[in-house]
Amino acid sequence: MKLEILFKITDCFVFYKECIIKKELLYIMIYKSS
Repeated sequence: MKLEILFKITDCFVFYKECIIKKELLYIMIYKSS
């Protein structure tokens, strides 16, 4: 699942600069879950 999330983050980053914030939030979630 982490790989899927990373791919989604990458797509989000490529297409929407605003998604940078969401990307950072998802990274925080990944670190907390691991």
